[in-house]
Amino acid sequence: MFRPSLLSLIGLQLAGLLAPQSLPMAVQAARNGLCPIPGPVLPAPKAPSSRPAAAVVAAGAKELLDGSIHEDGYMLEYHRTPPVLDPRGVQQVDGKSVYRIASVTKVFAVLAVLLLDGVSLDDPITKYFPEFEKLNEQPEVKDELTLVDWDEITLGALASHLAGIKADFSSDLSTYKSFDPDVYGLPPRGNSSLPWCSGFLGVRECTVDDFLQLFGDNWPALAPFTTPVYSNNGAAILGLVVSKVSGKSFEAFVQEKILDPLNMKHTFATKPDDKLGVISVEDTMWAADMGFTGPSGAYYASTDDLIALADGILSNKLLSPAKTRKWLKPWATTASSGTMVGAPWEIYLARNVTSDQRTVEVYTKNGGLLTYSSYVVLVPDYDLVFTILATGPTAELPYLGTQVILSTLVQALMPALEASSRDEAAPRYAGVYRDEATNSTVSIALAADDLGPGLNLTGWVVRGKDVMAAFVEPLDLTPPPADVPPPPPQLLTATARLYPTNLKNEKRESWKGVIGVGSAEQLAQLDALLAWEQGSCGTWGSIDRPAYQMRAVDQFIFGLGEDGAAVSVELPSFKVTLKKEGAAVPPKFRR
Repeated sequence: MFRPSLLSLIGLQLAGLLAPQSLPMAVQAARNGLCPIPGPVLPAPKAPSSRPAAAVVAAGAKELLDGSIHEDGYMLEYHRTPPVLDPRGVQQVDGKSVYRIASVTKVFAVLAVLLLDGVSLDDPITKYFPEFEKLNEQPEVKDELTLVDWDEITLGALASHLAGIKADFSSDLSTYKSFDPDVYGLPPRGNSSLPWCSGFLGVRECTVDDFLQLFGDNWPALAPFTTPVYSNNGAAILGLVVSKVSGKSFEAFVQEKILDPLNMKHTFATKPDDKLGVISVEDTMWAADMGFTGPSGAYYASTDDLIALADGILSNKLLSPAKTRKWLKPWATTASSGTMVGAPWEIYLARNVTSDQRTVEVYTKNGGLLTYSSYVVLVPDYDLVFTILATGPTAELPYLGTQVILSTLVQALMPALEASSRDEAAPRYAGVYRDEATNSTVSIALAADDLGPGLNLTGWVVRGKDVMAAFVEPLDLTPPPADVPPPPPQLLTATARLYPTNLKNEKRESWKGVIGVGSAEQLAQLDALLAWEQGSCGTWGSIDRPAYQMRAVDQFIFGLGEDGAAVSVELPSFKVTLKKEGAAVPPKFRR
């Protein structure tokens, strides 16, 4: 049995049997029950700074730095110099001033692995270090609870905190002589073998030898791939892989493959000259040496350089577009419905920050090192990057402080960037497209009061037939079961939106049409029947499904003029090309 939008039609039939007030409204995937394709719903704005909405936000935001990868300058740049700084460092903060970036360093570790030839994140760590199996000789008790299953731990597990191994040496309180175990009811240290290394608070840094000699006595936190458990040792081990495969030190490889290509001249693996740094009074972390765990959090960088890094990632300057898209994906969920984990990203799911109320994925890597706090942020949907670097006495710099700044920026900027996207997209795509020879018309709108995602397909007539109206009825390839009544005709409503696909060149762009069947109220009633949110939103399972003569019915190919604006739309399955009214059609290109 084949029916277009089968999930939507089944949902409509169920919803039609419900009394309007019988169930509460459920959370929707987007405003008015629309179910967009995940990702950007319009091309990212090329010049958001020039748009009124973004200009207003930039004028009012005074605590953050951000930018679009399509613009040479920053939309906003702000640096605050406190009244008193450590005299060793800078006395006037700017974009080249250097901070410790702590765990933002993990981005270098994972990116370095991705840049290694012949290395896959699916490779087990024992492919490169079979000697790790010997670590399991160290525990006194040897069973499933105490031994790490190294053969099952992949490089991807280490990158995404899914390895289940001990987080780091520095979190072992027995390392610090100032710690009194009796206060917490813990036994005396005794003469047991202890790491006595961390790199913090006057304790020497840990070495690779320390890891090989002592790490095996750390029991695993969880079995591999159970759930994310934050791990500094994961990135440290990735650093060892980079060094072994490349034949260079981790720091030299990062310098050659990442820092130099991106012209990051104010990023350092070890402490730079003090006069370059932003060093707060009462600082304890500026000079801390992290030793073996350096790839997890040792680097120093400026705001300018971290913008260059984020821009380099989204602009595909180091990886191919496909590899970048693969990298910017979640690996695991967390107990928070608003946070997922990538490699090594913390991915925040921002809901209700745009007028269409869809979910926007915010890819971040945060870092904290007592007196330093940092964020590098990428929003692929809008080609937006920004960074937050801060330092100050520990009591004045809680982690949530920079997270609140991040959230404030996202809430302020997303509506403005969405408005900029719409401002740029409306003249490029909106309009009426006709082919008189076949009596075909496609109407695309992007009105100011249309709060839905993507382009609004308001009319779709081919050879005199209303295609959108046909989508609300099941195809009669096989008759429906006799005991299933058809939905009442008055309930059969359809909406259609167009979304970009990342398939494009200078002359053509491929978009996908998503047909939504049923009203927002009907879909909400269906969602209320389900134990999971947004169950009626099944777009991902219906894209590209209806086809005719090996061409998808939902494909729309825009022909572009020299200025990048659409001048025609081709419907491959219908074998029709329609000219935009008021535009000259470019030469026909071969497919």
